[in-house]
Amino acid sequence: MKIFSAPLLLSLLTGSSVDGTGTNPDNAVGALISMSNGYLTPDEFNPNELVPLFLEDYRPNDLVMYHRFEDGTYSIQGKFPTGGDGFGPAVVTNSIISVGSNVFVCNMLSNTVTMFEINRFGAVRLDTVESGGSTPSSLAYHNGILYVFNAAYDVPSNAVFAEGTPSITAFEVRDGSMTPIPRFTRTLTDWTDEGGAEIEITPDGRFLLAGIAGIADENFETFNSALLVYRLNNAGRPSKEPVEVLQEGLDWFSAAVIDEYEGKTFLYAANLIGGTVSSYRLRNRGQIVPITPPVQGPSSGSDAGVCWVERYGNYLYTSNFSDNTITSFLIDRSTGSVTLLEEIAFDVSTVSGAFGALDILIVDNYLYYVDGQATALIGFEIGDDGSLTVLADAKGAPLVEIGATTGLAYVEF
Repeated sequence: MKIFSAPLLLSLLTGSSVDGTGTNPDNAVGALISMSNGYLTPDEFNPNELVPLFLEDYRPNDLVMYHRFEDGTYSIQGKFPTGGDGFGPAVVTNSIISVGSNVFVCNMLSNTVTMFEINRFGAVRLDTVESGGSTPSSLAYHNGILYVFNAAYDVPSNAVFAEGTPSITAFEVRDGSMTPIPRFTRTLTDWTDEGGAEIEITPDGRFLLAGIAGIADENFETFNSALLVYRLNNAGRPSKEPVEVLQEGLDWFSAAVIDEYEGKTFLYAANLIGGTVSSYRLRNRGQIVPITPPVQGPSSGSDAGVCWVERYGNYLYTSNFSDNTITSFLIDRSTGSVTLLEEIAFDVSTVSGAFGALDILIVDNYLYYVDGQATALIGFEIGDDGSLTVLADAKGAPLVEIGATTGLAYVEF
């Protein structure tokens, strides 16, 4: 099913903004994009829980857009309905991605994916399609094909424990529409009830990586995390079975980042349990070789709730949901080794008073953070030594009046 929409020109949201070069759209160099459905109000949020578990009070999803200016600062532009509902799993990566001027978003409770065209005046909804599976939660794109990871979670009743079989589906993207490619679908029957987390395509387009969260029981004691490697043929179709299954060093896998350096491909994986980061090398035939065993980030370990990892130069950064902090690591890009740089590179609560460091995005030499309660988008300048400095006068701009948020993407004008 496809749903088309006329251009949406909504009024600007009221509230605070971060003072930049100016709020005139003509001065903007790009747009920061997130998504919210406002299913939790601040007085309903329980900071003693790792994640909000029950999502019965979800509301329709909105794409939330900020203008970004040359000095890294930003101001809120508006919000735009996606035509779908709800968030899903506790740990998801790449639920929003950008490709050129297009943005793709997962509507996890509706089991749909929406495509937008972004310009400096707002967002135009182009197409919405059924994802072909349960709880679409992560997206990847290569050479005209959008890949969707249907993570298979028990939502809306519960966002932590998986229920069902994850699957990978694919869509041809052309002329503002998405068309299913049935023969590209891969059903991960060996990982039923384990929960999907993330998919990525290697920069050379040769491999698709699928991360399995591996949530096995309600006591948070047993995990069966994995990173699956599928070979892609010249048409972008995944191999029928993974050419590699990695489980070493993974403990409730949450996210990974790929780095290609001097002809080598390295993977840096973050683990929710233990609050660790480990590194690997992906070889030419898809084999994964461990390099650095899990490196402890936050000292609170499992209680930190590491949700996201991003790279800037020789530095890695993780967002720690329960700690509401950002941790930094130093990497050797020639070998893939990882060491801890700063356990608390920044305590976000000192700026925003918010709770739930969830998603981070790096654009140029700036890091942007959004918290899981949708109370703040914070910008930082990254120093040559990897340190983080809050952008001048940053106080946090509200994404929406109430609610939770997920994902960050960037579109350059």
